[in-house]
Amino acid sequence: MVNDLTVTLFGEQALNQKMTFKDTLSLLQELDLINVGELAEKAVAKKTGIKQASRCQTAYDLENGWEIKHGQARANGKNTQRNAYVAGMRNKTGTLRVVITELLTGKLYFFKVPFRAYKECRDSSLQWVFETDGSPRRQFIKPGASTRPNFWDYEVASFDELCS
Repeated sequence: MVNDLTVTLFGEQALNQKMTFKDTLSLLQELDLINVGELAEKAVAKKTGIKQASRCQTAYDLENGWEIKHGQARANGKNTQRNAYVAGMRNKTGTLRVVITELLTGKLYFFKVPFRAYKECRDSSLQWVFETDGSPRRQFIKPGASTRPNFWDYEVASFDELCS
């Protein structure tokens, strides 16, 4: 795909450079040019053998009714922590299968968040907090300071467990 947009963004020299597919994907992710949410849906669908729902289906992502969400951890405005957010739960009533990418470390985190945990937050977003070095902040700094659930409580150990 070479056109005015790609030539302007990357330049002719970069477009003619040979890169591994892995390096290309890393570059596109760094530039936020990959729909990682769609990647998560397709990966879960492939792993489970469950077909993806059509794009016009807004209630769920996989034909069995599963909803897959993805968030990416980025530094907050004051650079005092890194946050990953997941939104769009307004019409959701089932368990969310969530993949969080911590961009600084490249590590993935997996969660199964039951409806009871997010039902009061459906009009806002769910948040996962990380330290400035990209390590997870699994506990609230000031316990009791937030009325929102700690979504780290729903972490699962692996992608395999997410897909079960």
